Amino acid sequence: FDSDNCIASDGWSGAKSLSGTETILDLTSSQTFNLTCTNLVGDSITKSVNVTVLPLPSIAFVSTPNNVYYNDAASLSWSVLNANNCSASGAWGGSKALSGTQSTGSLTSSKTYTLTCSGPGGTASKDITVTVTMPSLPVVSLSSASSIVDYNSATNLNWNVIGDFTTCSASGAWGGSKALSGTQ
Repeated sequence: FDSDNCIASDGWSGAKSLSGTETILDLTSSQTFNLTCTNLVGDSITKSVNVTVLPLPSIAFVSTPNNVYYNDAASLSWSVLNANNCSASGAWGGSKALSGTQSTGSLTSSKTYTLTCSGPGGTASKDITVTVTMPSLPVVSLSSASSIVDYNSATNLNWNVIGDFTTCSASGAWGGSKALSGTQ
C-alpha cells in the first residue's frame, strides 16, 4: 500500500508522518489509537492499537471520630481496591491487610496516619489526621513512689500537669510554687 498521508484519531489526533514514534503521556484510562493512511488514488487503510491502563489503588480510609479529647482513642478503618499490598507509616507502622479496623490507642497529641498501597497500576497513599483537643481544665497526675513508709523515712512525690496552664502551687503537707511536672 503506497500511502501519501496518515491521520491519527481517537486517543491521538493530527497528521502523522509515514513512519515514526510518539510518546503518549499521562494516560489515565484505556484508549484506542487509530491511524488511517490514504494513497494518491484515495484508497485508505486503518490500523488500531488498544492500550489498557491499569487503575491505581483506590483507598477509602476514615477515622471515627476525627477529633478526640485528650487521652481518648479513635478507630481507623480502611478498604482498598486494585492493590496487592499496603503499609502504614506516620503515627503507625507495619504491613496492613487490604481492609481492616484498628484503634489509635489513647492519644495525647494530634497524629497523622498514612496508608500506602501498591498494585499493578502503581502506588497510592492517603493520610488521616486525628486531632486531639486539650482539656480546658488541667489534667493533674500526682503520685507517691510509696504509699506506705517507715516512721521518719521519705518518699518521692511525682506530678505532671497537662493543659493550657503556666503555674502550680502546692498545699497541705507541702507548699510553695511548683513546676508543671517534677519529682520531690
